[in-house]
Amino acid sequence: MKHLSGTTALLLVLLTAPVWAEPIRVTGRIETSSASDALPAAIVWQADLDPAANVPWAWTGAGGSFRLALLGPEPSLGVASAGHVTIPRQLVDPAGGLLSLALRPSVSVAGQVVDADGRPVPGAVVHTEPTTFTGQMETREARAGADGRFRLRGLAPQSYRLTVKAEGFVSAWQELALEEADKAVPPIHIVLSRGLLLAGRLVDPAGQPGWHLPVDRLRP
Repeated sequence: MKHLSGTTALLLVLLTAPVWAEPIRVTGRIETSSASDALPAAIVWQADLDPAANVPWAWTGAGGSFRLALLGPEPSLGVASAGHVTIPRQLVDPAGGLLSLALRPSVSVAGQVVDADGRPVPGAVVHTEPTTFTGQMETREARAGADGRFRLRGLAPQSYRLTVKAEGFVSAWQELALEEADKAVPPIHIVLSRGLLLAGRLVDPAGQPGWHLPVDRLRP
């Protein structure tokens, strides 16, 4: 392979690197959707860039205000604050200017995963996914501790499908309807049944290994 000179290599890097126009300067305010109160110490970042890049970001001040210089022709913002639903991507007007975003209070869900005898199932993975598309298809996942207890934070008030998996157990799921954040959510109690371990060997009619043959799931 032919080696490139230092000058040629530098030229190639410059030619393949993205070329941005002047930064889009945005100022804005982050507030709560419930009372329009300012949200200090919220983090705001440019959401459409590769996370490995030098992503512009800022903390909001005491009045919920922030200022950013965004890169690219059609930038978008992400916003997060403790106790509120994250906005993963919000398009920004390329003309820049003043932007106001409201974050909804989030809901937390706690519970315990046990087996049929009531013993904790440590390490069980609890996963939530919205049942309907609301513009933000965010999922959450938590792992149960040694006592089988788990907690999911930052959930938006809406309906979810909650799925629980653990090694050696049959997976379980249930529907979860979350109301507004000011209403307490009762703890969730999930019971997993022990699964059956089946082992065997698949062969075709000629007795040859049938690695390509379909296998139907067996249920007890």
